[in-house]
Amino acid sequence: MIRLPRTPEVPNLEPHHIENITKTVFYSNPTDTDPDVIFVFGSPARNWDFVVEAAKKFPKAYILTTGDRGLEENSVRFQGIVIQDYLIEKGIDPKRILVECSSTNTLENVLNGLKILRQNAIRPKHVLFCSKHHHSGRCFRTLKKYLPDVQISNWWQESSYDGKKITKDRWHTHLQGSNVYMANTCVFSIIQKKETLVHKFIVTKIYILPIWLCTEL
Repeated sequence: MIRLPRTPEVPNLEPHHIENITKTVFYSNPTDTDPDVIFVFGSPARNWDFVVEAAKKFPKAYILTTGDRGLEENSVRFQGIVIQDYLIEKGIDPKRILVECSSTNTLENVLNGLKILRQNAIRPKHVLFCSKHHHSGRCFRTLKKYLPDVQISNWWQESSYDGKKITKDRWHTHLQGSNVYMANTCVFSIIQKKETLVHKFIVTKIYILPIWLCTEL
């Protein structure tokens, strides 16, 4: 297994590199149509007010919170439960909330979350997912892979690092923003050799991080 640093040294990026990375990392598809499920991707975030906003805007939707303890040191609480408790504290009906608390990455969020929905006989036609904006591209592709016929919208939160907000338009102007988004970007080529598909990850002058397949892209 190739292990690469979470925040690698980032080279100077040309405008077309920035454009391509932005398209890959960020997904923006808001909706005014009621979703069947609000799918919340767990993270070490402290502020879940944006999820509360989505829950109040769409009061008929189930809410699925996801996430194990995450990468935080000494964390003893599951992210899925932390988010659930915050929503209830803010007045959201607990009967609407389903909790998944064993996933440790985006792919597991989706696979384990969909299992919870099936166990509760929930078959959504429209899913609204909540995540950090710089996580949204990966969330969308993973959900779409396993829910190809479902309408997928999103509700996002911009993140701040070193006191600076990282946005779709200005992420590349901040070093920490570049590290975060370059670490979410990968390029892979599928080479067919006889009957075998070989996944070949490419390292070019731009930093490329091989996150396994596009569900974790």
